[in-house]
Amino acid sequence: MKKELLIIYLSTILIGCGITPRLGTESYIKNKIENHLINEFSEIQTFTIFQGGVEGVEGKGGGYIELVGYKYNNEEGLVISSDKEGIEKKSGVIKPEGITQYYNELSLKDCKNILEKYKILKQKGNESLKRRKKDNTLYFDFTISENLYISIEHVNKGYSRYEDVIHFWIDEQKYSLGSIQIIDNLTSFINWVENKD
Repeated sequence: MKKELLIIYLSTILIGCGITPRLGTESYIKNKIENHLINEFSEIQTFTIFQGGVEGVEGKGGGYIELVGYKYNNEEGLVISSDKEGIEKKSGVIKPEGITQYYNELSLKDCKNILEKYKILKQKGNESLKRRKKDNTLYFDFTISENLYISIEHVNKGYSRYEDVIHFWIDEQKYSLGSIQIIDNLTSFINWVENKD
């Protein structure tokens, strides 16, 4: 629990410091979303809502993930960059290295959908408690886009804190994030787009 609180605390500090997206995410946004025309000016605004290594749960779901919002030409969206290869683990320390491999774009509607559907996934999980058998795992998923679905996982080992983790399956790779933190981050993104303080 202390480790999870430390990760949340450090992420909050980094978000408050106005961090810049990693080179891969920045390059994607600047070259795939923003248009650059000869003899023309261009402007884009970004907002990094999450950036860092993800340890996963019981050795699964780790990696590096970054969520960066953008506003450009009266459009907004969220870019998710993620990789598995860029993680080196030594003595419990996870640090990003290498090149980001996956990029996905989400709309404001997609982000609101994640928040809404996560509540339903939790409800389905709570309703399943009586039918869960020892040493069985139940998965409850909701598909957001072709390359992204969210999931909660119920492993019956005699204890349950499944609602503390939300799994993002991105390009067939699992990234396990603290549910409270990611829900807060997505809410921050929605508020930023809708100019709420």
